[in-house]
Order: sequence, then C-alpha cells, then structure tokens
Amino acid sequence: MLAFNEFGYGPPSLPSPRYSTPSDKPAKAPSNISGGGGKIGDLTITWDPLNPSDQNGPEVYYKIFWRRKGYEKEFQSLSLKEYGNIGSSVVPIPQQYYYTEYEVKIQAINAMGEGPVSNIETVYSAEDMPQVAPQLVYSMSYNSTSLNVTWQPIEQTRERVRGKLIGHRIKYWQKTISEEDATYYLSRTTRPWSLVVGLQPDTYYYVKVKLKKKVLYLHFYMNY
Repeated sequence: MLAFNEFGYGPPSLPSPRYSTPSDKPAKAPSNISGGGGKIGDLTITWDPLNPSDQNGPEVYYKIFWRRKGYEKEFQSLSLKEYGNIGSSVVPIPQQYYYTEYEVKIQAINAMGEGPVSNIETVYSAEDMPQVAPQLVYSMSYNSTSLNVTWQPIEQTRERVRGKLIGHRIKYWQKTISEEDATYYLSRTTRPWSLVVGLQPDTYYYVKVKLKKKVLYLHFYMNY
C-alpha cells in the first residue's frame, strides 16, 4: 500500500502475507450452449467453458444432459470428467432421429462438488441426405449469354429435406464437351429459380439441377 497527501505518494509498505481463500464448488453454469452438425447419428453439443475465475476450485469438468424434445420426459446424462475443461461433446443417437430437436443442459463440476445446471437450450441433431429432387424444371433464354432456370419448389418437410435447405446447385456443360468438364453454379437461396450467366450464344447445353444428392437432368439450346 501507498500513503498519499498533497505533496504526493510515500514509499510502499512491505508485501503482506499471501492468503488463499478455500475452494468451493462452481457458482456459475456454462453459457452459450449450442450445437448441431456432424454426421448422421450425432448430437453435437457445444458451450463456453468456465473462465478460471469462475471455476472456484481444481479439476473442473462438465456433465451434459439431453432428451428428445416433445417425446422424452427424462434426461439422459454423461459425465465428461476424463476430458476436463472442454467446450464440446458428441453424443450418439439413433439414426432415425436425424435433424431432430433435442433439449440440452450443462453442469460444471470440480473437486469440491457440483455447480448449478444451465438453462435448457434446443439443439438440432445432424442432418441426413435429402430424399427429394427438383421437379418440373423449365428454362428459357434471358439474353444471348444467360438462361433463367426454374423448378417446382421443394416440399420442405423434415422427412423429405432431412435438414435445412440452404440452396441449389446447377451443373451445366456444352454438348461438345463431357459432363466431367461441366461448370457448377451454387444458388445460395431457397427460391425455385436461378439465373445462369456467362453462356455462349447459339450453343446446345445440358443442365442438372441438384438439391445435395438428388438430381434432375435436362438440356436446352441457346438460340438467340
């Protein structure tokens, strides 16, 4: 410590003896709980690990809880003691529960005991491959070097899309080249149409419109 008056600071005192407060169990629950992604059969759960100032003692680790939202009353749980102060875990679930809502919560534990359990958050399990393809694809010239491609909107149900629809991929190539040399265009919208530009005038093209794995094939002729 330093003494101070109108003329300034005096010399510092000698250091005090070192004191340490006793350990205690965690007083805070993990925050920013989220997750999702991975391969089919995965329930990925993430959270922000406790800061050192919030751990309150040594050997901090976590316990995770999960249940299928709307179907299960009791939580399943798993201790992650062997992994220490981590911020994620992957739980195996039945593959038929792809892209399904799960309620999850996290608890921090240290050598002194269990901390509070976090609020319940909703996390989706991993997605599966779509079971639908774009249908009724139609194309018409927009100008001499571009084409407007349209298709019937995808029925966006869990059973058919098996995830979140984020866009469509259009594959196109000239008749005079092989499909292996095709060009791809990714439309990052859910709208059922896209404009393909940079084409050659008066040229015969093949096109595939793709929703992940499912494909619809057609051809068109640029004659403008």
